[in-house]
Order: sequence, then structure tokens, then C-alpha cells
Amino acid sequence: MNMKGEIIAENYWNTTNKEAKNHPMSAHKSFTSMAPFIAQEQGLLKLSKRLEMEI
Repeated sequence: MNMKGEIIAENYWNTTNKEAKNHPMSAHKSFTSMAPFIAQEQGLLKLSKRLEMEI
């Protein structure tokens, strides 16, 4: 936007367009960050334990 509030450029990704109510690529970050805490509440994960992965 410029100083008058006019849109100078727009960019849409995937299935989004001017009428889209939200941007799904931003929403996934919130859900991804909540997943480990939900798993901990359900007893599926202990966040105090160290996770290791062998490659």
C-alpha cells in the first residue's frame, strides 16, 4: 500500500484469491505448534524427554 492506502501490488498463492477470507499457509503454523501440547495432554508424548532420531 502507498501512503494514501491504495494497493500497489497483490500476490496470491495456490487456491487463494482476492476474495479469500484467510491464508491457509499461515494457519498451519498455529496448528503445528499446538500438536505436541495436545499430545502431551493426552499422554502420548512427554515434552520433558529428549527426542532422538537416527539417520
